[in-house]
Amino acid sequence: MAMIYLRTIIFILLSGVLLTSFGCTKNGNRGTIPVTVTVKYNGVPVQEAVVVFIAENNYANGLTNKSGFARMSTFQSGDGVIPDNYNVTIYKAEVVEELDPNKPPGMNVISSKTIFHIPEKYGEISTSGLVVYVTENDSNNYVFELVD
Repeated sequence: MAMIYLRTIIFILLSGVLLTSFGCTKNGNRGTIPVTVTVKYNGVPVQEAVVVFIAENNYANGLTNKSGFARMSTFQSGDGVIPDNYNVTIYKAEVVEELDPNKPPGMNVISSKTIFHIPEKYGEISTSGLVVYVTENDSNNYVFELVD
């Protein structure tokens, strides 16, 4: 069975879809302030987790490093977040595909499944239970301690 890891592709696609939906805000490209996040699961830093802040008129995202740390971005890498109240989702998964070696690439997927490296509930707004209030007067350094 061949395994293909698509974390980066999932992050790019998710970011593109959400930026298309939320990227144009009433604030244009001004008014962001620095925001950082650290993600831990059962006390261990989570590398390559996609962190998404979603508000009614604003959106920001980040990808954690090996220490579970990320600088949030709204319009360009690391530019920060527009002050607002945000629902937060955190997603880390990979797609594993079983390939048929006798078929050409692109037509050789026998089956695929998603393996979640943190509980799936954190990847959905309706079930994550995570919120942040980004304000100009706070440090805006958020630590998310995820558990089962």
